[in-house]
Amino acid sequence: MLCESRPLDPQLRRRLPGHANIVALQSRFTLTGDRGRPEDESAVAFVFGGSEADRRTLPRETGMQRAVLDHPDEEGHWYTRLGWFALGSE
Repeated sequence: MLCESRPLDPQLRRRLPGHANIVALQSRFTLTGDRGRPEDESAVAFVFGGSEADRRTLPRETGMQRAVLDHPDEEGHWYTRLGWFALGSE
C-alpha cells in the first residue's frame, strides 16, 4: 500500500509523544524518495480546519497543534512524504 501524506514526515515523530497515533501510523511505513517541497501552510490549514487566522493567534492546546506551529517558527519545514507497507504485514 502506498500513502503520500504530511503525517508521514519523520520530523513529526520527534515533536509528538511516543504514544501518539500518528507515531504508530508512521512506524508501519517505509519512506521512499526525497522530501519534496515545504508544505508548512497546508499542514497548518489541515490541523486548524483551513483557518486563515494569524498563526500567532491559533491555539496550542494539543501536541499536534504545538508541533505544527512550533516547527516552522523554529526555522523548520513540514514535507509531504511518500511511504509504503505490504498489506497483510501486521
